Amino acid sequence: MRSACLIAVAVVSAACSASSPGSTREPDVAPMPSAMLPTSTGTMNSGATNEVTAIATALPVAPDSAFRLVRAVYAKLAIPVAQMDSFRRTVGNPGLRAHREVGGMHMQDVLDCGQQIGVANAETWDIQMDISSYVTAGSHGGSEVWTRIQAEGNDPSVSGSNLTACTTQGALEAKIGASARQLMAAK
Repeated sequence: MRSACLIAVAVVSAACSASSPGSTREPDVAPMPSAMLPTSTGTMNSGATNEVTAIATALPVAPDSAFRLVRAVYAKLAIPVAQMDSFRRTVGNPGLRAHREVGGMHMQDVLDCGQQIGVANAETWDIQMDISSYVTAGSHGGSEVWTRIQAEGNDPSVSGSNLTACTTQGALEAKIGASARQLMAAK
């Protein structure tokens, strides 16, 4: 239920942002409220990872077409899909486990989990991630593709180490939006 509330907040935020179809403006960023998000091992407290931020990319196509593009992007980037809702146009994985890379990107470019001795923790830690993308109708036609990531990680070399909050760098969210634009342009 709370996940639905988070999506509803993002949809309202998307409806309030102005964009014109075909624009190449910078992605919108909308903070989302703290809540408990479901994961494969229970729940993840988004309050522990600061605000969950959704990043939007405008696409000059109908929402259903944009949703097909987003599903194709997840497949292209080899991001496993654990949840998909065609009616709500959402796709994602609330319990994605990753190590060193995700979506063809180095983890340190995706997340900031701090560092030790000059090495980014995101590069060496086991990461538990909640990633989702959803499509809304754009306020001036077209669509908005919103992606948000929440993550925690821990050092696999330390037995029983606690999960530590990581923050998104925004790069994977931007890559998902840019990849959707590239697929759209190729058609």
